[in-house]
Amino acid sequence: MRKTQLIGITGGIASGKTLVSNYLVKKGFEVIDTDELAREVYAHSSIQKKILSKWKTLDRRKIRQLVFSDTKNRQWIEKLLHPYIWKAVQRHLKLLGPNHPFIFVVVPLLFETKSQYRFDKVVSVICPKTMQLSRLVKRDGISTSLAKKMIESQWTNKKKIEFSDYVIKNSGTKSELVQKINQFLLKLLSELSD
Repeated sequence: MRKTQLIGITGGIASGKTLVSNYLVKKGFEVIDTDELAREVYAHSSIQKKILSKWKTLDRRKIRQLVFSDTKNRQWIEKLLHPYIWKAVQRHLKLLGPNHPFIFVVVPLLFETKSQYRFDKVVSVICPKTMQLSRLVKRDGISTSLAKKMIESQWTNKKKIEFSDYVIKNSGTKSELVQKINQFLLKLLSELSD
């Protein structure tokens, strides 16, 4: 029996990772979303105590502002949350077991946290920066200035492409994105059968 391939899905904020992962789930693939796990980790009382002690608030919007206005704040929260998130990923993988050709793990900061070594393959979902900015402002109801800071805190598309095994460009319609995901899946499946 062939080993389960662990596929990391990454991409900048508001690039379409959720659309891709939702489609994969719909197609019957197992997907672990580290953003969802981060929300679970964030809800732990021990984590909340540390956050309250540092910033005197648990308001996610205020924390987002703090995190993206100061690199040291971002590094602090990442150092706090990421070990717990990876433990949660490992628990999920153990529960899923080895009977899957692929398990996809969505990791927004995959390269930024040097986590690519955890995966057999990495796919980046990318879109033009202007589209990303407009989506982020609209989706999250934040200022353009904060949205720019959030985007600039992540690797550029060019750098992500350089380190990715696959790239899904999400700059068109939803149906065009679905076509690109299907093409990606065909490549992945053909490599598995080689």
